Amino acid sequence: MNTAQQPQNANFKLLHQQAQLKHAQCAIRLNHPDGEKLVRDFIRDNSPSSVANEALLDLGNYYFGQRKFNEAIRYYQQVPTLDMNNTLITEVKFKMGYAYLVKKKYKQAKSLFKQVKDIRGDYYYPANSYYGVT
Repeated sequence: MNTAQQPQNANFKLLHQQAQLKHAQCAIRLNHPDGEKLVRDFIRDNSPSSVANEALLDLGNYYFGQRKFNEAIRYYQQVPTLDMNNTLITEVKFKMGYAYLVKKKYKQAKSLFKQVKDIRGDYYYPANSYYGVT
């Protein structure tokens, strides 16, 4: 294979991964019966990668929205926050803290709320409120 084909193959692979992820995201958001499996399979087949990290976050958010907090925590814990912007980091930590709070794991919840309570944004007021009650 010549070197001119290598970037094209890398671009194709990334586009293919992104298309698979979009398919899985649509399935889970539309509550398709195999949506969860599609996302979990995608994560298994594509980890470690930035698109797999996006799928981890989506699956955590899906379970959070379904109030399946143990599952949400499981996937949020796997999301590597090093490459994320502060807004997403704050969201993940707040939602994981809230999930711990609902599960009556107050020490873990307080630790996460403490990390986000001073960051201005969507979670500033709720994080301070929940931090105060933990």
